[in-house]
Amino acid sequence: INLLRKLNHENIVKYRDTIKTQGYLYIVLEYMENGSLAQFMKKFGSLSETLVAMYITQVLRGLAYLHEQGVLHRDVKGANILTTKDGLVKLADFGVAIKLNETQKANSVVGSPYWMAPEVIEMAGWSSSSDIWSVGCTIIELLTTKPPYFDLAPMAALFRIVQEDHPPLPQRMSPVCKQKCSENDPQY
Repeated sequence: INLLRKLNHENIVKYRDTIKTQGYLYIVLEYMENGSLAQFMKKFGSLSETLVAMYITQVLRGLAYLHEQGVLHRDVKGANILTTKDGLVKLADFGVAIKLNETQKANSVVGSPYWMAPEVIEMAGWSSSSDIWSVGCTIIELLTTKPPYFDLAPMAALFRIVQEDHPPLPQRMSPVCKQKCSENDPQY
C-alpha cells in the first residue's frame, strides 16, 4: 500500500484510500469502468495488432515510470491492465511489486508462470528486463487471448520458457511485430 500510495502516473492505477474493518482491509483504487484487458477479451475475443500497439505503448509508459522510480511490477499481464471507456490503460495489482535500491536484487520467484521471464525462473533475479519480457508475453496474450505455452501445465511451461530463446509467436502476427517481440535487448 505504501508503494502504491507514492506512485503518480497517468498509466498507473491511482490509490484512493484504505478502509479497515473487523478482520478486513480494503484498498480503494480509482474506478476503471471497462475492467481489465483479460475481461475485455473474454467478452470480445482477441485484439487487433493496432489496438494492442496502442495499449502496450501506454503500458510501456507506465513501466518506464515505475522503473525510473526503482519499482519492478513483476506481474504484467492482461488481467493487471485496466481500461477506461476512452481507451486509457493503467497498470494495476501491485501485490508482488517491489522497490529496489541500487544494490538490491529481487531474487524471489513471484508472478504468473506463463508470463515469467527465464532469468526469474532460473532464480537469477528480477530486473526491468523481466517486466519487459512479461510485456512481450502480454502482447501474445492480447493477440490470441492466451499467454504463451497456455496449453502446458505451469511447471512444463516454466521448463519450456527457460529452454527456448523466445515463446512461439502467433501466425497472424505481422513481420514487424514478430521482429520487435524477438529482440534480445528491447528499448522502451
